[in-house]
Amino acid sequence: LFPLLLNPPNSKTKTMPVRLTLTGIVLVLLFGGFNSNGNSEARESGTDLSYFHTVGRDIVSDSTAEKVVFRGVNLNGLEFGVWENFTDNPYPGEEGTNYFRPREKDFENIKDSGFNVIRVPFEWARLVTGWKPSDPLPTELDPEYLGLLGDVVDMAGQNELYVILDMHDFLKYWCSKGDYKCVDDGDAHQQLLIRTWKLLAEHFSENTAVLGYDIMNEPVRQEEEENCSSCNWHVIAQSVVD
Repeated sequence: LFPLLLNPPNSKTKTMPVRLTLTGIVLVLLFGGFNSNGNSEARESGTDLSYFHTVGRDIVSDSTAEKVVFRGVNLNGLEFGVWENFTDNPYPGEEGTNYFRPREKDFENIKDSGFNVIRVPFEWARLVTGWKPSDPLPTELDPEYLGLLGDVVDMAGQNELYVILDMHDFLKYWCSKGDYKCVDDGDAHQQLLIRTWKLLAEHFSENTAVLGYDIMNEPVRQEEEENCSSCNWHVIAQSVVD
């Protein structure tokens, strides 16, 4: 159903060992350790998260040389939270009212239930709030929301859970509850998407807890009330990866 692109058999790389190109999702695995240049804090000592490489179609742990099967679950809260509250609050809203930080016990419960990876939805515009096509492309992301996302990654790592970062925006850049721009409608927001993921990848590039990226959740096809098709999504997604 979906094309699957992997590195050649017995290949090994630290940066992009697996590329999954899907209809609507591109997932790129990248690996490394935390660093100290303003990125995510280091995990607690003793947390055992591995680098990986591919052997044919298998994902193999660098630490144990064993094949790995990832079992995952969504951990919601950072994306839209209580959507109806945006009627009375300016977008992109406030933590604790419009979106929520997962609790420590959420990670513990997920780990105890036998999962080893979580998909963490987040909201694009909170990283680059109020951007317009007349603005230059950003050179940094919103430190408060990026820090919150980093905290979630840290808590996951401390519980030996890997993270898939999921931009949960349906191929749209949201300006308010009823105001959005479709990424398909022009080059400007496509370039913003590319720049946002470039900055995110740089920020988390040496973070072993980050297993991969879900570049865009559900890039929607054309609907009657909106001029937004995903006919170019595969091209857009590949440009983000490149």
